[in-house]
Amino acid sequence: MFGLTRYCWPRSPCWDISHAIRYHSNDGGIFNGGASQRSHVTFNAGDTVVCRAAYLGRNRCVVEFIKNDRYIFRQWAHLPATELYATLGFAQTTATLAVDWPAASKPDIDLAVNRLSNWMTLAAIERDDVSKVAKVTQPITSDSKALCMLAPKPFDPGFNYFEVEITELGADETSAIAIGVVPPIFTRTDFPGWKSYSIGYHGDDGGLHKDGEQVSQDD
Repeated sequence: MFGLTRYCWPRSPCWDISHAIRYHSNDGGIFNGGASQRSHVTFNAGDTVVCRAAYLGRNRCVVEFIKNDRYIFRQWAHLPATELYATLGFAQTTATLAVDWPAASKPDIDLAVNRLSNWMTLAAIERDDVSKVAKVTQPITSDSKALCMLAPKPFDPGFNYFEVEITELGADETSAIAIGVVPPIFTRTDFPGWKSYSIGYHGDDGGLHKDGEQVSQDD
């Protein structure tokens, strides 16, 4: 396991549990402030995993994990980056790791936004970078949850547009697809438009949803 922690204690696994975020190799788990989520992506010998702070706020930062140039997870750490230390943890294992970090002159990691494997989602959505196809293999059946994919970076002057062609849709009358934009941290089991600071166009009813409410398309 590795990630960032407020202090590095001289005991295994070296985490200040309430002020740390870490990524586990055995189950793909992400633990942030003691709360756990599952990335569904494990790592092992031969893998390269990057941990970086993408947004530096005064009292918090966004921490990102990238495995073999594929975007894995992004989460708020409620501490400024200046109080977080790079940390490695080992549980009941032996290991050899090569550790590196960028020098001041080294350019930032280049993440290709058009690589679907860099879009964050759950294991139920398969992604193919060659055909540029995303396929839902295990649909969520709960009425209150959906599947969501997030691009690895926000819009900017060089990336302010994306396009989706629906090539296949389930025959169930409750099948639905939504397309929109969401904030950097967003639950991957919600449609865009269901939560605050998001907006989405929903295919099942043609509705435009913003901040959890349906709005007129004339607004």
